[in-house]
Amino acid sequence: MQKLFSMSVPVRFAALVGLAAALSTFASAQAPSPVRLRARTFVPAGNVGAGAASVARRPQQRSMARSVVAERRHLLVQFSGPLTGADFAALRAAGALALRYVPENTVAVSAPPDFDSASVPRAHWIGELTAADKLSVDSSADLARDFPVYPLTVVEFHPDANAAVVAERLGAAGTAAVPSTALPAYMAAIPTDRAAIETLAADDAVAWIYPATTDLVAGGALLCEGLVSPQGIVANYATIGDGWDGAGLKSVNLSYYLLAGSRDLGPSLQGTEIARALTEWSRFADVRWRPAARANETRSVTVLWGPRDHGDAFPFAPEVLAHAFFPAPAVPETLAGDIHFNDAYTWGVGDPGRYDIFSVALHESGHSLGLAHSTNPAAVMYPIYHGIVQGPSDEDIKAIQTLYAPPARGVLPLGWADTAIGGAISGDAVERSGIYTVKAAGRDVWGTQDELRFVSRTLSGDGDITARIDSLAAPQRWTKAGIMIRGSADPGAPHAFMLVSGGKGLAFQRRTVQDGLTTTTYGGAGTAPQWLWLSRRGTRIAAYAGVDRGAWRLIGTDTIKMGEQVLAGLALSSHDPLVKATAVFSNVSVVPAPAWTHADVGAVGVKGSLNATETNIRVEGGGADIWNDADAFHFAWLPLSGDGEIVARVARLEGGRAWAKAGVMIRETLDPASPHAFMLVSARKGYAFQWRTATGGMSDSTAAGLGTAPQWLKLTRQGNVLAAFRSSDGVTWKAAGSEAIRMGRNVMAGLAVSSHASTATSLADFDHVRVR
Repeated sequence: MQKLFSMSVPVRFAALVGLAAALSTFASAQAPSPVRLRARTFVPAGNVGAGAASVARRPQQRSMARSVVAERRHLLVQFSGPLTGADFAALRAAGALALRYVPENTVAVSAPPDFDSASVPRAHWIGELTAADKLSVDSSADLARDFPVYPLTVVEFHPDANAAVVAERLGAAGTAAVPSTALPAYMAAIPTDRAAIETLAADDAVAWIYPATTDLVAGGALLCEGLVSPQGIVANYATIGDGWDGAGLKSVNLSYYLLAGSRDLGPSLQGTEIARALTEWSRFADVRWRPAARANETRSVTVLWGPRDHGDAFPFAPEVLAHAFFPAPAVPETLAGDIHFNDAYTWGVGDPGRYDIFSVALHESGHSLGLAHSTNPAAVMYPIYHGIVQGPSDEDIKAIQTLYAPPARGVLPLGWADTAIGGAISGDAVERSGIYTVKAAGRDVWGTQDELRFVSRTLSGDGDITARIDSLAAPQRWTKAGIMIRGSADPGAPHAFMLVSGGKGLAFQRRTVQDGLTTTTYGGAGTAPQWLWLSRRGTRIAAYAGVDRGAWRLIGTDTIKMGEQVLAGLALSSHDPLVKATAVFSNVSVVPAPAWTHADVGAVGVKGSLNATETNIRVEGGGADIWNDADAFHFAWLPLSGDGEIVARVARLEGGRAWAKAGVMIRETLDPASPHAFMLVSARKGYAFQWRTATGGMSDSTAAGLGTAPQWLKLTRQGNVLAAFRSSDGVTWKAAGSEAIRMGRNVMAGLAVSSHASTATSLADFDHVRVR
């Protein structure tokens, strides 16, 4: 049996399915073997034999055990070697119910008063948990304070306890459960009270105690089901887990592969978030990731979204949000480390109304790397899912560093430089697995002179820089982090800066001339994570921001004269000359502006043309129409691979007939009969979303209102779904429709013009054009 950590909504622990299966192929015998509890690890001396098979019951356990559980007690039974199906059969024959696995070779059982462990052939030792074994370090520390930090405490009973048992035991301890829809019957949240908790820790029916936060009872809390080892579910009070390759501080090289994505958003965005979660751990441990060429490679984490039954023999229960397999060698290849998400839930990126991919994947990938749950409510690996998180806590970092070697200091990629602008600005910058971590002090980027650290490379001519700022640890509200295009490393150089601040929202700042004053355009409220984009076309620079890559908002534009060669990169200033801020960036891209390709499609009659300047693209096209089963028009395009979007404003449309058309198009080929999606504005017939779903098929259309140019138009592609939008300002978009259209991965995204006449042309001016 190979199984997994699971995140559930609320928790429901899986049954110990398949415990009777032979497990000797997954573990090697130890003689003697330690019992590994969180509170202590010890090697028990064998005590099972004729006349030595019982364990004395403490008086307080006897007094609290009366009516509900028929005097059953909870014991640990260690075997002389790896557990087998015969061992579990022997336990059942002796009247004991196996509940949880405890490393090594030990099982927690619920046993009757007359349980005789000597009748279990390979039993080596029998014992029980002490009160100290059940109280987590964090709860112990909380109870040691005069005023506990955590108002609630989770009491986990052994899983054979039902609601009646829990209520009776809590009442006997002088407390009661706080109502919570997130907890199963055998768990309860109670007010943090030292006397009650100490009484419960001594209760035989209780297994584990740890702090809780108020979100557990506020509604909407999610719990992670926990580790299931090859031998069954591992007790929360037990210590389990090494990293890949077993115990010891090692460096590992792993790969990952997104096999099947969620239906809720495009696979490229999902892949980005999964990679970000995996590589987040690489910032703190020497775990190196690369994309895999295929699913189920050796030493690879395969990630998928799937339905209840998704092919791994462990179907999702209705409440389960995700699960992850433990690393090799504890779980055999090729399942080792794999992460599966339940596609019955709605997923998103940075959206409080959806399950955040990065946050859940960060927790699950911690399990994939060998981490067990933490009892610290501030930790990412705490059993209660936190919602949207920024990264691991200090405790999570310490935990991962017990399994792997420290990370090697990263270096910047070839061609990139880390520059202190404006003096000896303390800080540094490293890159690992595509993640840039920048630390910097600095007074400000403002006025006529700047102080910042700038991680940059050269950009010649027109081009774009995009990046996602994943997190910002900001000592000041005006700490500034973002992307910048800069004329030089001089403190007074002209520049454009699209930024996220520590507490003042988003802004597009720029200095248009050397040593001039800085000006700014407020971009609204916002914090990291945030996507940022600067586009340079001649002297014109446009700044955009978005909560995800496909939701760009134009923040502002300006004319800034700089040389042919500029610096483009990542900028950070803490707004304090003595205290450093830390910003983490991913998906960093500095690329030259693409070259447009254009051609007549079909029998146009009159040849079309393209004229592109730094601010405008003019397309002239003839052709009878873009309609029916074959098209005739002029098309200017850029390549698009996979998911993406094209946005443009049709500033002007002149010539042709009433149904002359200009707009944005995503098209599979230049065949006149090709499948495509087309969001258009016509000369005198309003707006429309038109499409053809198959080669040679008939076109279809949805009217999108009355109006003429100027108008913003947008098409997005996520998988096979193409959606169309229009806007009067490029900020607020109105949906025009969507359609499933099968095309190859590599398509053309561009600007289409048809005059609706084979003897004349129409002319359209497009601006604010972007293809992402």
